[in-house]
Amino acid sequence: MKYEFFLSKEDDRSYSLLKFLEESPNLSETLLKIQEELSLSTFLLKKTIDKLNDDIEAFGISQHLKLIVNGPELILEIDGKYSSGFLLSKYIQQSIYLDLLIEFFRETYTTLEAFANDHHISYSSAYNMLQELKKMLKKHQIYFDKKKLYGNQRNIILFYYQLFLMADVTYTRVYPEEVITLVNKLIALLQSEYSLSICEYKKIFHYLAIHLLADKSKILMLNPAITSFFPQQEVSKIAHLCYSTTYKLSEEFMYHILIWLYLNGKLEEMKYVDNSDNTIKSLNERFIKDFEEHFKPLETQVTLRVSQELNKIHFNLLYYPMNRFNEFDMNIYFFRQTYPEYYFYLLEYINKLTTEYEQLSQSKTFLFFSYLMLLINCIPIQFISEPLKVIIDFSYGTAYNQFIKKNLGFYINLNVEVIENEHPECTDVVITNMNNLYKDNNAEIVVWLDPPRPVDWGNLTKILLRVQSERYKQHDC
Repeated sequence: MKYEFFLSKEDDRSYSLLKFLEESPNLSETLLKIQEELSLSTFLLKKTIDKLNDDIEAFGISQHLKLIVNGPELILEIDGKYSSGFLLSKYIQQSIYLDLLIEFFRETYTTLEAFANDHHISYSSAYNMLQELKKMLKKHQIYFDKKKLYGNQRNIILFYYQLFLMADVTYTRVYPEEVITLVNKLIALLQSEYSLSICEYKKIFHYLAIHLLADKSKILMLNPAITSFFPQQEVSKIAHLCYSTTYKLSEEFMYHILIWLYLNGKLEEMKYVDNSDNTIKSLNERFIKDFEEHFKPLETQVTLRVSQELNKIHFNLLYYPMNRFNEFDMNIYFFRQTYPEYYFYLLEYINKLTTEYEQLSQSKTFLFFSYLMLLINCIPIQFISEPLKVIIDFSYGTAYNQFIKKNLGFYINLNVEVIENEHPECTDVVITNMNNLYKDNNAEIVVWLDPPRPVDWGNLTKILLRVQSERYKQHDC
């Protein structure tokens, strides 16, 4: 879901401008190019720059993030402490759309006229907002009643979960005090068994709070097939941990805790999932079979690990799509450059899969990203692709060459193998500080200063990516 929907036109332009500059190679771009890419007039661009700088100041991050007009260019100066995601959250927090949804969530909504009066907007504006929200959520089987949302209860829960995470709303703005107290207690109990990062703490807080409210209202549903996924000892462990709470938690709620822990990698000891309807098993086998036919057979241990990760992906997809309303707004050009074999294979595979399983077609982005992470993390790229051969040959001798080789592993995240310079005919790239030394060699020659500057490492990465891309295109032909 595109959460920019919640933004006013002015906020959306400011957010789009900052995001565009973030993704520019040098954190800068010409004013003319920005106008063309963002469809802004000269007047609107100037107005947007001024507004964005004002907002950055108002949000208290001007020492970390700044826009500077330098002649025909707009430059973004950042120190890495904040990103455009912070701005998006702040804009959503201020959105009247969010206010309206929170009133429905807390069931404090009375009439549209009262809402319009409270927020100092016209009745027609409030009416149009409500109609837009109805249209957006209807495709997810979510509808508006007099005081709350109804329809697909699972989708309602997951929609609020992702929205509150994206907006980074304060707990007190959306949850009753007794719910906040109980959820904090539950998380403290869970932390005695499961490690949680600060980010995971926030995620599980919203997840538990929303599910707890649904549980209290007797509307928390659970697909019966889910119970077969979790060993009884895991269910018993959760029940034991939560026993000391004063509120009696339902069995459905216990299983929803397990769902979050499982999908967030906290139940790694669960090596086997007993799938009662065989759908997940079928999808797992299809993926592994297709991968092995396209590349080559996997070793038994690798197959086991891949199967475990596929279990998680397909469980998420079919039984509890926790990422349904997540915004996978990631620039995947990096993966296309770095892992072209996996990237292009998955494009083809997912198109075939969703043709056969039409119900998966709305989850293409989630599937692509999940499968890509699985392959990168479970199957080394060296397994399917020959590494680029690199010679390191500096005039300072073996010790200095070893120093460069050691740092190569830190700076370059590519499929690279350093070889001895006795076989220059097998080389793809030579790194040296000597000019014209390898001029008769077919390899790419990279001449560095001593010691190498950041720009030298950056240029090397670009050259390696280009050589890798050219090799892949030749192989693909």
